Amino acid sequence: MANPGPAGTGRDDALPAALREVETWLADRGLPQLIAGYRPVRSVVTRSAPIAFVLIAATVYGATVRDWTWWGIAAACLTAPIAVALVYLAINFGAVPLTRWAAIHLARELTSVLSLGARALPLLLVFGVVLVVNTEVWQMSASLGTTSLAAVVALFVLVGGALLTVRIPREIHGLETWDGPDDLARRLAGTPAERLGFTGPGAPDCPAPPPLRRRQWANLGLVLLFAQGLQVLIVAVTVGAFFAGFGMLAITPATAELWTGAGLDRWASLDIGERDLVLSGELVKVAVFLGGLAGLSFAISAVTDETYRREFFDDVLADLRQVLAVRAAYLAALPRPGDRDMTGT
Repeated sequence: MANPGPAGTGRDDALPAALREVETWLADRGLPQLIAGYRPVRSVVTRSAPIAFVLIAATVYGATVRDWTWWGIAAACLTAPIAVALVYLAINFGAVPLTRWAAIHLARELTSVLSLGARALPLLLVFGVVLVVNTEVWQMSASLGTTSLAAVVALFVLVGGALLTVRIPREIHGLETWDGPDDLARRLAGTPAERLGFTGPGAPDCPAPPPLRRRQWANLGLVLLFAQGLQVLIVAVTVGAFFAGFGMLAITPATAELWTGAGLDRWASLDIGERDLVLSGELVKVAVFLGGLAGLSFAISAVTDETYRREFFDDVLADLRQVLAVRAAYLAALPRPGDRDMTGT
């Protein structure tokens, strides 16, 4: 039976084994858009059809049996196409392998991430300690409902993501070039593209690849954004956890009640001698707020400070240089359309 290609490309081809390995390698890194002729339509249909069927059945049931209001029916009708669109985006840009690759990369580079965080944390912690003992911060956080707090954190995420996104094109620009055959061979080392014939003595020169298309730029940008977003998330969670523990140790329940002007929503407590260490809902809200603020501050520093920026981006950019070198060798090794139509175009 014909091989449909990796990652649900929807192509019927017989690519040599080395080229198929390169395509799998790219797909596993969340970069399916770099695969020639990538067509995820078949995967989108097969994976979204059950979801759409369930949502449509629920809408019919609600409209006929449960007597939903018109706006409820309208909202339910919009849910199915939105779900299909999300499945399409997830498959089109390899969301699952992309997240997995970013997490593996983060674990592999954890030492450098911790080193970068250690340089940023002292200032963030000093800044946060001033806020965590501030009455107004407690009053504001305590007054926020779960939805409002989530909206505030989402605002921090959007601003931080926008700052990183603006920087991404400048970081990616120029990564697809290399300095001669030796530099290309170093980039291809340890990848399936080593077997494509562009390394070793007497190997032909690899031609420059065609310019990246918009979807390919977006796919590379998402890889960079995911990897850096996980670093910011680690800093935000670390700061939030620190202030949750600090608040339990340093702020008594009586003081917290005085600051909030109401009783505490006690989640957990621990008696140590004469002290009652309380983890309250109000303290969690303060910690989440300060963690989100610290993450935003860290993202701003990583984008604007050259020292932070170099450490923040360089590890992932080295991986992307390798990816783009693999893409160049892969495209150069593909059979020409006149020999066999391998691109699906």
